[in-house]
Amino acid sequence: MKDIKVIESNQSRGHKHIIKRVAAYARVSTKQEMQESSLDLQVRHYAKEIIFNPDYIFAGIYYDHGKSGTSMIKRDGLQALLKKAYAGHIDLVLVKSLSRFARNTIDALNVIRETRKLGVEFFFEKENLYSSDSTIDMILTMMAGLAEAESQQISSNIRWGHRSRAKNGKVHIYPTFGYDITKDRKFVINEAQAKAVRSIYQMYLEGKKINEILIYLQDQGFKTSKDKGFDNYQQIRNILCNEKYIGKVTYGKSFTKIDGREKKVVINNGEQPKYIINNHHEPIIDIETYNKVQSMFKQQREKRAKTQKADYSNYEKFAYSVRHEAYLQRKQKGVVDDEGSEPTPYFCKSQVPGFYAKHASKVLFRTLNALSRKFGRMEALFDAQVDDILSKQKLSKKLSKQEKVLEDYMRQYYKLERKATKDKKDRMMLYELETLIIQESMNYTALEDEYNSIEEHFSHAQNIKKHINELKYPTEALTPENVNDIFEGFLIEDYDRYIAFINISNKELTPESMKNAVTNPPLHTGAFQTTGAYKSAGQYDVEIKWSIILM
Repeated sequence: MKDIKVIESNQSRGHKHIIKRVAAYARVSTKQEMQESSLDLQVRHYAKEIIFNPDYIFAGIYYDHGKSGTSMIKRDGLQALLKKAYAGHIDLVLVKSLSRFARNTIDALNVIRETRKLGVEFFFEKENLYSSDSTIDMILTMMAGLAEAESQQISSNIRWGHRSRAKNGKVHIYPTFGYDITKDRKFVINEAQAKAVRSIYQMYLEGKKINEILIYLQDQGFKTSKDKGFDNYQQIRNILCNEKYIGKVTYGKSFTKIDGREKKVVINNGEQPKYIINNHHEPIIDIETYNKVQSMFKQQREKRAKTQKADYSNYEKFAYSVRHEAYLQRKQKGVVDDEGSEPTPYFCKSQVPGFYAKHASKVLFRTLNALSRKFGRMEALFDAQVDDILSKQKLSKKLSKQEKVLEDYMRQYYKLERKATKDKKDRMMLYELETLIIQESMNYTALEDEYNSIEEHFSHAQNIKKHINELKYPTEALTPENVNDIFEGFLIEDYDRYIAFINISNKELTPESMKNAVTNPPLHTGAFQTTGAYKSAGQYDVEIKWSIILM
């Protein structure tokens, strides 16, 4: 009898079972209900496939809702996925199809080649293709090119359809104050609102200021086409400049321009056809009245062009007043000195009264001067607060707690799944546990992503420290540069309480997040006396209290 002995190769003996960290990416291009359902199904499908596969470690599901596939830059879900892949936290990414990943050939190939160098694979389910084999580059180029051409053809067909309808006087219409829209998509005059529109034009011709017209509309209780109250200057200006009130509609005022690999909406200055449809619907305002108003606006623009020395554009969302529920507008160019004598103040008036802007500037001077003079004494507290806010230990505890919750659900699931016979109640319980496991797994990966990003936040905090140490005392002028390098948000809690925020977590600041952070221990506080500043509020000799808070 033959005695056969097999000697395994060194490669076979050294082979180890590798468990991969696997994520998935899903995308739907519109926010229609049908596609929302499609996205939910994609998310559940991939979550189930990864979580219950013993060879996989769940690394998250990333998705974009209502995003076009022609550009990668504006897709937050994809960018978060790629960031995690580049950081070395993902081995394999599952994608339904190449068209769901990207319709832009160059984008698709660049990402695949970059991630291939890092050992990250993409698997495109529909095409049954892995990105790890360099021989498929040609296939990907052809397929991505076809997908991109298809996308461009669809866009071209849609534009052609819109233009054809515009040639026949048919354009898509949107809710407009003064008109109702019928079931067959036509404008009909809403007499109550039309009366207000006529009053707006008449008041403006009589020399009334737009703010006075705004107050009139608010007193009358008029609502916008979105059923909200009138609350800002621009809404009135839009009504005074809207050609729809003379029965006119223009299609093609702007168009989508392909600039390299990006699409941009730009003003149509003759590059594309434009369709002007007169007598599209019944007018509310006669042409003579409309033209007089436009002439007044033109004269104002010409006057401003002669007197305005510099072009100032506003920073949005910096200093927020809790009392007025509005932001101060902030100049991008120009400076203000500590006496406030410069003709171009750092803050300009908005819905918030001017004295708030004046004292916001004064507080910023004092916060910058305090940091430049005393940061040596504050530095230890700064570091301690950074550690507290960005504490890995806190997140580590959350992760451990979340892991235990997940393990408990998994234990229940597999215990029930191993039952030889299952009744209807068991099957329902399995589905519920499956749903819970998917949800808790998603929560776990969200915490894990936050944990992995902490190092970036520490680096950001160190960069802020560097800018503080570079401050010169005294601060001679406020500029967007010396403020932006340190402060990202500013809250006017009341007429006598001001808070400057240092955003070391590098998260988006909102009015709510700033209001919630007010209870954080301050890095530094101060106060100064002002006289006669708040007469309208019945306050005369007021102590302005300010603080610097990390968040």
